[in-house]
Amino acid sequence: MKSWALACLSVLVFGAACARDAAPPRTARAPRPPSAAAKPVAPAPRSLRAAELAEVPSVTYGPYLGVRRDGAVVVWASISGGKRRFQLVPLTPEGRPRGEPRAVADAPDQLGLVVIRPFSAGHAIVYSERVQGDEKLHALCLDANGKPTGPASLLGSVPGQALWLEAVPTNAGALLFAASRSGGGKRSAEIAVIPLRAGCTGGEPITVAKEALSWQATALSNGALLALVRAAPGATSGLGSVEAVVLDGSGAERKKLTITKEPSAELDLDAVGLGDRAVIGFSDQRGLEPRVVTAVVDDQGTLVEAPSPLTPADGEQTLVRLVPGEQGAFAAWENLRGAPGSLRRLQLSALDRNGKLSGPRAELDYVSTDAAVPELAVGARGLSALAVAPVCPRSGPCDQPSSAPFYVQFDTQLNPIAAEPLRLEPLGGRRAEIGFGLGCSGQHCYALAALARAPAPVFATQLEARSNAWRSPARRLDGAERPRVIEDQALTLTDSVAAFALAPQGGQSFVAHVTDFDANVPWKPLLRPAADGRFDPLRAKVVVERPAQGLEKPVPLAASPISLRAHSLGGVTLAAAPDGKLLVAWAGVDQAEPQVFLTLLTKDGKKDAQRMLTRKKGALGEIAVTWVGDGWVLGWIDSRTGNATAYATKIDPRLNRASREYQLSPTDGAASELVFGYDGKSLYAVFADARGNDALGRADIYARRLNPQDAAPVGDELRLSATREHSFSPAISGFGSGFGVAWLERGAEEGAKGSVSFRVIDDQPHEAVTRPLEAEPGALGIACVATECRLALTLGLEAERQSLLGVAKADQKGISEIARVLDLGGSRGLGVPPVIQGDTISFVSADTEGAGIRRTRLLW
Repeated sequence: MKSWALACLSVLVFGAACARDAAPPRTARAPRPPSAAAKPVAPAPRSLRAAELAEVPSVTYGPYLGVRRDGAVVVWASISGGKRRFQLVPLTPEGRPRGEPRAVADAPDQLGLVVIRPFSAGHAIVYSERVQGDEKLHALCLDANGKPTGPASLLGSVPGQALWLEAVPTNAGALLFAASRSGGGKRSAEIAVIPLRAGCTGGEPITVAKEALSWQATALSNGALLALVRAAPGATSGLGSVEAVVLDGSGAERKKLTITKEPSAELDLDAVGLGDRAVIGFSDQRGLEPRVVTAVVDDQGTLVEAPSPLTPADGEQTLVRLVPGEQGAFAAWENLRGAPGSLRRLQLSALDRNGKLSGPRAELDYVSTDAAVPELAVGARGLSALAVAPVCPRSGPCDQPSSAPFYVQFDTQLNPIAAEPLRLEPLGGRRAEIGFGLGCSGQHCYALAALARAPAPVFATQLEARSNAWRSPARRLDGAERPRVIEDQALTLTDSVAAFALAPQGGQSFVAHVTDFDANVPWKPLLRPAADGRFDPLRAKVVVERPAQGLEKPVPLAASPISLRAHSLGGVTLAAAPDGKLLVAWAGVDQAEPQVFLTLLTKDGKKDAQRMLTRKKGALGEIAVTWVGDGWVLGWIDSRTGNATAYATKIDPRLNRASREYQLSPTDGAASELVFGYDGKSLYAVFADARGNDALGRADIYARRLNPQDAAPVGDELRLSATREHSFSPAISGFGSGFGVAWLERGAEEGAKGSVSFRVIDDQPHEAVTRPLEAEPGALGIACVATECRLALTLGLEAERQSLLGVAKADQKGISEIARVLDLGGSRGLGVPPVIQGDTISFVSADTEGAGIRRTRLLW
């Protein structure tokens, strides 16, 4: 916990929204003499109406806010005259105090947990008292005016330490839930329920669940539902299975059911009642990344909707809260891919009776350095939020915004209609440093606010649109925005990815990747045999998998790993045959020399054949392969002559050579990054090559037409670029009656960002079109449709220490502006070309902790 948060919380026991940089108190200034040239000073934005309730001393429990439609009550427990007492102030439906604070009852010296909930015509204050060995539970019931209906009642006790209290209103009164944990380092808790009846009397505690890791209770039309994540033997720490217990109004168990048997639920469990059914939400770790899922249980204990993802795949997710409302509910969750800088972003949308998102979505920016999340409540006009957020004027620059408690209101369509920092009239428009206790009753919403000092002034604050002067930290997401990410999922996670390839086959998809390995590491035999029984030193690993889908993890094929001694610089590529077989072309190390290897896989992923194609000396570069109707054309780059040179050959369906090797580039150059383009008729090889004494390592892009029958070059090569810049990362795709070729260029001048270029290859002469880039280019992918080509680029922003995925469209007339669509999560994947398939882009997301191959679906 950061020091600023500790300072806030040392004043009040509970503080949900605490400002990091509250405005300093105003100081008096001598008035300036009037000047004819002086411009009129604009009036200060109106601040929020508030009323000071009291100055709360240190070591105070609370304040706590209890909300009803017809008003609210604020309660705290502080020491006065040597005795701890519950103090209380009722609030009107508008949030104004009704009278002065008054002491209503003694509070225990060893006060534990406190909650205040609607009960009968007023409220019930339920609290625990720490005693040796267990905790006693008490209830103090209040009438509509906040007066006690009688002395506090002892309801019973729970063993060990009380961890949670909740009171759920029912037709018969309320059900009080208590979670407690005994000592001995036990992680799980047991949960008891106590019926709270008219007259503020309780029944005996009834244990309804054991071995609970997290829990939540909510009201049903004729009782309540308790949802819990239950510890399971052998489960990963912090994960468990999900269960639900349906109770009647007296606390008797009506039905117990299992929501998920697999112990894959995280502890962010929540539940919300919708009349005769309840929606249960949690994050599920069955797949590679946690996904928020929801399930629905009715008041008879029937699983109406089995757990299913709340959204399309969207990276790592965590559930923040399910928010109840009179006409429905809202879901709030986070995509852990993160927001720029220190901001976090809460996703919001309405939730229907089947636990599905309905209607538009919105985002709320907030700052959290102590794991606090925004408070949410539903009022008559829609959803309201209270969060710590950046404070910026509505217009003008805001380079270094301060943060403060911020109120945001959305309408029923999640359009932000109010955005006000907690600037209070009693403070002369200065900001409150702490905001908490958001509540809505009837037509109004309000919150408590305080200053971070002892004793702390506490204010009842009316929340409303007052000024329209501040930049809203929230926005409704525009469903018409393009390009826009609509799905994002990890296909596989690993230590590192030097290259990857994708191939569809038989209605499913396959992914292959090769890990990073430094080719300069000396070749020394192992002292002990590796997993394959060989003593040859380990190098990079080649893996082929069925990628992750939905909530399922990736499935390695039977033949995987293909190799433990691969050569990263050669990459890996896949090509499917019509008979369902799959060719994996990769670079392996044999007798300390890198060679081209081919592995043929059957439909069920088993190894059908494998061969080493080359037997040469010298380095090996990128390998490319494509199916051409009766076999594969294979290409690679090696330095058998001393310089990197491109070669190609034809391979039949059984991996036998069907032609001799053909040299595609001159031996006095330095070829690299060979790719093939085949449209069913024509075949082109495209590569980068640095030639001549004046090249100084700067390559241009070349294309050679090949005969699909034997991979022999046809005609002269075509130089696609002739620039002072270094051209690299060529990509090719069939386009119209020819091909579209794109590539990147790195600026020749110091500090130049570079550019992306595109050119059409067909029977007509064409010039390349170019667009400058505002970031350092990394790698490029291309896929063309009828009238345009889609480009995907990896980009590095060194000044912002950020790596991005950008997209654009290209044709003969030019290249569109580059749209930044996704954060790559690290810079280690910048040099790996993205792969475009239809509306999806697959790319590498890698940082110092690991790597993943991800697929994102776009609305282009």
